[in-house]
Amino acid sequence: LTFTVMLLQSYTRGRIIVQSRSPSTPPHLEYHPLSHSADIDLLANVIRRLYTQVFSDRALEPFEITASPPWDVVADMVKLARWIRSSIWYYSHPGGTCRVHHGDDLPGVVDSDFRVRGTKGLRVADASVLPVSPTGHTDGPSRLVGELAARAILKEWGNPEEEDEVAPAHGDLSSMPLHGYRGVRMPLCGF
Repeated sequence: LTFTVMLLQSYTRGRIIVQSRSPSTPPHLEYHPLSHSADIDLLANVIRRLYTQVFSDRALEPFEITASPPWDVVADMVKLARWIRSSIWYYSHPGGTCRVHHGDDLPGVVDSDFRVRGTKGLRVADASVLPVSPTGHTDGPSRLVGELAARAILKEWGNPEEEDEVAPAHGDLSSMPLHGYRGVRMPLCGF
């Protein structure tokens, strides 16, 4: 058996810094992995629970269990935190780098129609507009963002055929039909 502990919704926040007006200059990324103590605490508690409630279960006694980190590291929070920081592996789905602006409490880069604030003619329509990374794969939420952005663009450009489709059926504002997926409705939580 192999167990992998993944932190899908981190409290740590990194930054993307635009270094130049030139589109050929790459941005500077600062991940700041595990810089928020709650992330370390969560991972440590999950690892400790895995060791005390799964690895020590009588059902696993017939098997030779090899665990990393060793038990003595798990028993010492300082050693365990050091082990977690040295063993981190990125799975590369950062989110919230261009999150949707929701008033002063949650400042963001794009407005609710995915237009980059302070610019003209520029929109962002991918998983980076989500305020936090989804706990599942980013494909579904990214498709929803693309669908919502396409509807906003069509509405702005005055496409009369699309306007009827944009209105929610039966006054339901909690979800919308997803184009190309018969009978599928996507929740609009957070948008």
